[in-house]
Amino acid sequence: MCIDIEKFVGLPFKSQLHQCCLMYCLANGVSAFKNKKPSPDYFKCRAYLFKLPTQDIKNIALMLMKERKPVYLYDLLKKAQEYVERERTEENKNKIDRLEKACKNGNSYDMDAALLDFLG
Repeated sequence: MCIDIEKFVGLPFKSQLHQCCLMYCLANGVSAFKNKKPSPDYFKCRAYLFKLPTQDIKNIALMLMKERKPVYLYDLLKKAQEYVERERTEENKNKIDRLEKACKNGNSYDMDAALLDFLG
């Protein structure tokens, strides 16, 4: 099972779907396979994820890789969106803090480069 987002993104779509289903089952403590065959929980997850856009599946996988908390299947998309927004907010706060520290230390910097760093 993938634990690195870069490797996950490089996988074909069906492999991403499979990996995401495995992560969902692992996070929720349900078995993905019974008697060497996919379980009903696995198929429910696969059917739900198959309807979602690829980027949403990647966001769900990222969330499941970082936070192994149980989550209801039909709340996966909402929880993943909240997780991604929280991570972006934290990243932006860190960038602002670095800019403020640079200003307080009296270091001169290029405003255009600072804005591009913040927006990029």
